Amino acid sequence: MVHLTGVLGFRDFRVSHHSVFFLLLIQASADGYGLVGPSRPIVAIAGDDIILPCQVEHAMDVLKWMVKWARPDLSPEYVYVYQYDNVDVYQNDSWSVNQYDNVDLNQNDSWSVNQYDDVDFNQYDDVDVKQYDRVEIEIHPSYKGRTSLSIDKLEVGDVSLKISKVKHSDEGRYECFTGRMPITYIDLVVADVNMAPAGLPLQWIIVLETH
Repeated sequence: MVHLTGVLGFRDFRVSHHSVFFLLLIQASADGYGLVGPSRPIVAIAGDDIILPCQVEHAMDVLKWMVKWARPDLSPEYVYVYQYDNVDVYQNDSWSVNQYDNVDLNQNDSWSVNQYDDVDFNQYDDVDVKQYDRVEIEIHPSYKGRTSLSIDKLEVGDVSLKISKVKHSDEGRYECFTGRMPITYIDLVVADVNMAPAGLPLQWIIVLETH
């Protein structure tokens, strides 16, 4: 049982939750890059949309990386998977055209015309294609159509997950991972709307009860 207390001293309420974990802020890989997650559980109101924050350290571009979000207590465990499914084409087309039109005009009623139409046409069609093969990964049915991430933000390493219309069944521990970086864990707690102080943001102190 998790005891949640409003930071401004409003009435207490209890939210059923199997466990609460305080997270290590940065999970770093051997090459110095890591994923940055929240240092405490995320609290959401049932029915609202919520963002589970996850950011690649140093804000690097991960647009062409696979991003996975999972809940290991579910089967299948994946709640969202992003795969880059475009084809990169690198094309080098060079054109060179030289044309000479020289006309000599004499004044003694005679005409001399020399015309040189020399055209050098060089075309190089060197096309390198990188194909990114999609991997079929099964998504848990309760999350289909409710999870997404911002494609534009992938260019700055933001792989945060948006969950629409949060349900009580969404409560649990989530895993965020991409590339060779270690997994980052985010805990989500779901509360009822009548449990939160009206007009105040959801900012709570997490207290573990020992009894």
